[in-house]
Amino acid sequence: MDLNGRIWIVVAGISGMLAVALGAYGAHGLDGDAVVKGQFDTANRYHMWHTLALLGAALGRDRLGPRAAPWATGAAALFAIGIVLFSGALYAATVLDQWGLTFLAPWGGTALMAGWLAIGIAALRGRA
Repeated sequence: MDLNGRIWIVVAGISGMLAVALGAYGAHGLDGDAVVKGQFDTANRYHMWHTLALLGAALGRDRLGPRAAPWATGAAALFAIGIVLFSGALYAATVLDQWGLTFLAPWGGTALMAGWLAIGIAALRGRA
């Protein structure tokens, strides 16, 4: 595996660690009503699921071959951007009371959807 693929695996590892740590905080330390806790839980679920998708995209780069690698790399980047914008906006709103940042969440959701599309394209362009 080349350096690019290994870097994305490192990013996925850090993201996964943060998702677990934030999930623990949400379960044991977050104050707030049901709406706040629900928003935080949504952020955390999307964070963890898309961290796994990022890891899958990184691992799939080599397996799918050189024609698919740019699409898999793009998917990994889109998942990372989506996690930061979508989950990050909801984390900021619920933990830091920065509800003004929630306008970033739809952009993050769009990046997450584009990441899934890029995974599909990578699979179509992959080796036969």
